[in-house]
Amino acid sequence: MRKFLGLAAAGLLITGPATWAQSAENEGADAQPGDAESTASTDAASDAAAAAEAAMAADARAIQAHVNAYRTGNIDRFLDSFTPDAIVTVNGITAQGRAELRKLYALNFRPGAPKLEIMDSGISGPNVYLTTRYRLANGGELCCGYSEYTVRDGKIAQIAGSM
Repeated sequence: MRKFLGLAAAGLLITGPATWAQSAENEGADAQPGDAESTASTDAASDAAAAAEAAMAADARAIQAHVNAYRTGNIDRFLDSFTPDAIVTVNGITAQGRAELRKLYALNFRPGAPKLEIMDSGISGPNVYLTTRYRLANGGELCCGYSEYTVRDGKIAQIAGSM
């Protein structure tokens, strides 16, 4: 299981295949030592795997920044973690753009609002997913949410989720 270091301490574990590099190395398993074509193929696969891992790590960092912004209780900081044209769809309700997102999330930023807890996270195709719950001030919980995140240019471009 692949974990992006530095995220676990903040409550977000991003997991994936054992390593993308291992998958790429296995693709070149038939290569013979010194075979230039095989070496080039293995190098290209390794480069592609490294690029894919770097992109997913960048997405994970953007989502971690988004979660951290949420946890500050500052709605402006939270909204800044989205692209200006971001789309959020939860339980059939869709909001697009930061003005609509402000309305959608307003209750989450009032005093006494439930606190976000990450239960699980990982990779789903090109997206990162989070399974969450919310802890109420009285100790109760609202369970459970599942969201898939699409990141563009270091910001959240789309969230598709359900509670």
